[in-house]
Amino acid sequence: MNSLQTSPALPVPLPLSYNPQGIGDVDVADPAKPIEILIGPINLKPKDRIDLFWGTHNEVIDTYTHSSDSPNTNGFFSLYVDTRWVQSGLTDVNYLYTPFPSNIQEHSPVNKIVVKLEIPGGRDPDPATPYENEKLDIPTVNPSGVITSPEGVSVTLDAYENMAAGDSIFIYWHGIRVEHPPLTADQLGKPVTVSIDKQIIIEAGDSENIVVRYDVRDIVNNWSRFSFPAYVAVEAGNSSLQAPIAPQAPNMELDLDKLAGADVQALVLSHASIATGDIINFVMERNTAEGIQLESFTASKVVQIPGSFVEFLIPNEQFHPIAQGRARLKYTVIKGTGEALRSKSLTLAVLGQPQQLSLPHVQGVTNGILNPDSHNVITQVPPYYFMADGHDINLVWIGKAANGETVMHQEVKNLNADDIGKGIEYLIPDEKVSALAGGSLEVYYTVTTYARAFFKSPILRLLVDVDNSSPLEAPAVDKLSADGILDPADIPLEAIVRVLPYRAMAEGDKVTIHWEGGDAGGTYSTYTVINTGTVNRETVFRIPKRYIDANLNGLVQVWYTAQHGDRIAESQRLAITIRESVALPLPTPTLKEATGTTLDPANASSGATVVIDATANLQAGDQVIAQWQGPNGNDTREKTLTGADAGKTLEVVFAAALVTANAGQTVAISYVVNRVNGLVQVSGTLALQILAAQPALVLDTSPVTLAGKVYLLPGSPDLLPNFPADTTVQRQASGGQAPYQYTSSDPLVAKVDSNGLTSVRSKGTAIITATDALGASKQYTVTVTGVIHCIGLGSGSFSQISKNAGNNGARIPTIHELVDIHALYGNRWPMGNGNYWSSTVSSAGIGGWNWYYVKNMVTGGNFKLKSHNSSLGVGIR
Repeated sequence: MNSLQTSPALPVPLPLSYNPQGIGDVDVADPAKPIEILIGPINLKPKDRIDLFWGTHNEVIDTYTHSSDSPNTNGFFSLYVDTRWVQSGLTDVNYLYTPFPSNIQEHSPVNKIVVKLEIPGGRDPDPATPYENEKLDIPTVNPSGVITSPEGVSVTLDAYENMAAGDSIFIYWHGIRVEHPPLTADQLGKPVTVSIDKQIIIEAGDSENIVVRYDVRDIVNNWSRFSFPAYVAVEAGNSSLQAPIAPQAPNMELDLDKLAGADVQALVLSHASIATGDIINFVMERNTAEGIQLESFTASKVVQIPGSFVEFLIPNEQFHPIAQGRARLKYTVIKGTGEALRSKSLTLAVLGQPQQLSLPHVQGVTNGILNPDSHNVITQVPPYYFMADGHDINLVWIGKAANGETVMHQEVKNLNADDIGKGIEYLIPDEKVSALAGGSLEVYYTVTTYARAFFKSPILRLLVDVDNSSPLEAPAVDKLSADGILDPADIPLEAIVRVLPYRAMAEGDKVTIHWEGGDAGGTYSTYTVINTGTVNRETVFRIPKRYIDANLNGLVQVWYTAQHGDRIAESQRLAITIRESVALPLPTPTLKEATGTTLDPANASSGATVVIDATANLQAGDQVIAQWQGPNGNDTREKTLTGADAGKTLEVVFAAALVTANAGQTVAISYVVNRVNGLVQVSGTLALQILAAQPALVLDTSPVTLAGKVYLLPGSPDLLPNFPADTTVQRQASGGQAPYQYTSSDPLVAKVDSNGLTSVRSKGTAIITATDALGASKQYTVTVTGVIHCIGLGSGSFSQISKNAGNNGARIPTIHELVDIHALYGNRWPMGNGNYWSSTVSSAGIGGWNWYYVKNMVTGGNFKLKSHNSSLGVGIR
């Protein structure tokens, strides 16, 4: 008969609840997550057993038997209580320790745990308002009407559902929290009145709509949500200025969806007390949907225009963290004297989707699958928007092993100032990872603020692989040759694909076969679900013949996937070639540089490329011998194909010298394939006509200098003289392919006509190029040194014309130079019929008024003119 005794040496069992005061509604909100009971430290030996008891139930709730291969947990062990056992009330938690082999059971001390599942105010009836509880009555503010004094203000709330001793009531006066002491038993079922301190009334300031609401938290931190607010007008402070206005928030509601990312406009209206040079300090206080106060937005502006409003633009991102929360807009005006004027405040309800906590991140996860062999796995909680010193972050790691057992790990970290804005990392014990091989995992975290507000992140759901060291074995295909070839002639109806039993094969697995061809018409897929009769047996799939024929002379990839729940494992791929054993005729080769069966040698200056089309179905190991046979030269090229070449077009290049040697002749091009399976095939022959080679383009490319003196008129470029000696050169191309085209790199220096005649235009250097019809070209350089440009200078006295000439970098020509210019152009002179100044003095005049020779450049007449008179002018340069 077994004896029973209580051992004070055994450690007290500790439930890992969200709140150290006890178990609340949030602990049982997820029925799939049992409550973890931590037992330890205790030194267990193999076959020692722990039996867990909960409440008044006499049956064992969970049990643990230690084994020699159990992971080292430093003497701490986790047992679990399903949420169906958890009911409100003071609950006894204890366990029996049975050492092996004595079977003398020892009772642990009893831990009495507070369990309270009832929410203050009752469960919120409207999911559309997740942060407000319609069951809570709106509070009453005393005195009623407009509050004109900060003294004697109180808020009364009616009795609420599930009112209990220990409940903490919090009043929020325009966002400022006022805490009432925990309720006592004699206060239950009665209204509760909370006095609002004078300083709070003053700090909150004046407004036509002071927001007053409350919430309740019980002894295990069950949260009531907020009541709907009461709105109160307060004129009790020194707020002499009117509240700012927000045109985008009608009825004091700012809809973030309607803003579509736009900034929010706040206007400070003009007031007799606001003058030019005053400083306006604008403030927007922010509270999240849960009532958490975030850092305020502030901005300052100097009043520039008296009697006008002042605009402040609040960045849109300032409102994202307070969606479903509230914003309070107000400002102060600092006068030049230092006096500060205070405004009333405007409260806005911010509509929109509240920001959520981000998913936790588990290092080493690939495509949603965790390797159970991973060591030192780190899970990170990302920074969140209301992160603050004093928050408790509780990481929850809860998994199901392949055998259905629950594996849990929890760890709480308390934040300090250095943690703000950083990811918080948790090291997961290796045994909590390896125990989940072949199972699944859920990871999330909770945040409890110093004000006992509670938040839960979304759940990260992962699969845990069985063994990532090797993929599943590839399927097998019947009638596949040793070299991976499947002959359609061997498949009269359907191809058989076999999937051998794979590791962790289980009932309910969905096995999908994939037959992936070159296009959609040759691709096929189907699946089967493993049942009790097919588990751990070969799985057979049938591929209809049309999917084999559609891939003739092509490649097919065959593999399968095995899906268990959300986990998908993929096999290795089997590559097979679909082709007939009796080889098809080889395609006749072509030549890349030829047009049809004709080759211009000019197109094969870098060699001639023989092309063997992909329909030759060349495979790895095949030997190709390309042959070039011509009257004036033969050659062969050999290539053994690699796997990278298989099934592709093959190109073989022959030397350009073969083309040149056989110009004007017909050559025969063919190839032989020595198949890796021993088959020898000979292609058809390409009879290629090679055109006779064209003679090379000929042109004198030696440089030339044109130094002849000639006067040209840049203002009339098409009016040319008869060019004197050494001002033109003619070089004509020959050979190549006529006709020829001549161009100048700089026609303003030297211009060339269609006959290759180059004539000067100005001093400088130009390159003359001759190009034949085939695109061949040659060139030479022309240097021009003797061109003199004549430019018109208008009319005026000698000094005026001389000045105009200098301004244009020119000079007035001598009478002899005018004679030379007239000889070139005569009556074709384009600058006007009249006399033109020369720089030659005919006689000295009195007082400096000299006589100069002038010449009519159209008639050729010579005259004398005193320098102060007016005449036409031409400059040379």
